[in-house]
Amino acid sequence: MAILSPEMIKNLRAHRYSSEGHCIMEFPGVCKYIAEKLPRRLSPNAITLFGLLSSFTTCVLAAYHSCIGNEEGFRSMLYFCAFGFFLWLVCDNLDGIVARLRGCCGPFGEVLDHGGDAVAVVFAAVTIISCFNFQGSPLSTFVYVLSDVATNYISEPYTIYILGKFYIERIDFNEILLIWVAIALLTGSYGSGIWLYEIIPSTGFQVRYIFYSVKVCIVIILLHGKFIALCSSAHRSEKQRTARLLPLVPLMVVLISASIAYVSSSEEFLKQNVIQLALCFSFSIVKFHIELMVAHMVKSEVNAFNTSLILPISLALGIAISGEPSMEMRLTVFSLIVIMLDTVVYAARLLYEVYHATDVRLFILDYNDNNIRNNEK
Repeated sequence: MAILSPEMIKNLRAHRYSSEGHCIMEFPGVCKYIAEKLPRRLSPNAITLFGLLSSFTTCVLAAYHSCIGNEEGFRSMLYFCAFGFFLWLVCDNLDGIVARLRGCCGPFGEVLDHGGDAVAVVFAAVTIISCFNFQGSPLSTFVYVLSDVATNYISEPYTIYILGKFYIERIDFNEILLIWVAIALLTGSYGSGIWLYEIIPSTGFQVRYIFYSVKVCIVIILLHGKFIALCSSAHRSEKQRTARLLPLVPLMVVLISASIAYVSSSEEFLKQNVIQLALCFSFSIVKFHIELMVAHMVKSEVNAFNTSLILPISLALGIAISGEPSMEMRLTVFSLIVIMLDTVVYAARLLYEVYHATDVRLFILDYNDNNIRNNEK
């Protein structure tokens, strides 16, 4: 069964991506200069994929070395991870400028960009939390991963769905990416112990608390800007105000289910499997992230109570009932496999349908130089 109906495809073809604002670290003049020097037939989708794959690949390799306890391999991979984060930052700013210069902004690129960012944030959060080496603090790991994914959900698809455009704050996601680059470089150079170093021994104030403070400030500024933009939007009827809250329902259901699962889990299970548990609920949010993007593009109301909520709720109830570490582990591994497959299959089917509905050029633009020059004017 197709994800997009004929009416949705009609609205999809008429959709135009809209954004407003610039963040401090975006450097639009520099990115425009680089974009003008790139091959004229290079598709912005290829740039997006290159940035996402560089970040995704390095994150997976670094997290793998962390999980198997290979400290030397982990620190070596973090240098590449920092480079991958930097490429992600550059490509994320560059693809939109190239798309506008080439006159090929479209729904496929929007889904690929924002949907890919949602997946990349999950793996980046796991990699960064591995830098802090919180062996005895599963709560820190659990909260950190889920908070990053939830913040990205509110910052991107929710704001776009309500405002009809992507509103970029002066301090936005680019600043978080630069912090990740710095963390990867510092951990690769000095090891995970640097974050546990006590600056003020008498108070127990550690280096990692500085990072937490900066990160929390950036998130507060980012979300405050989105909140102000939402509040200052046009006056809406009661029905529209209710519709504005619907996209938050699945997010809250997943976070509540995650809280129940964490509180109900045994301490032995959490010490060994907290990352897998966090990934289960994170990928559930990623799927809602993509679904909300689609609802915005096809001009339909988001389905807040769909079957995607079954697995997070079932996992939370299963862990609450089981009470045994071995059963909790089996439930988590099974749920993680199913949730990841469900998200990946949904995203692949969606991209396939959008690709054929909009006749997009994936990697190489099918324009001659004269057409490209006309689009750039």
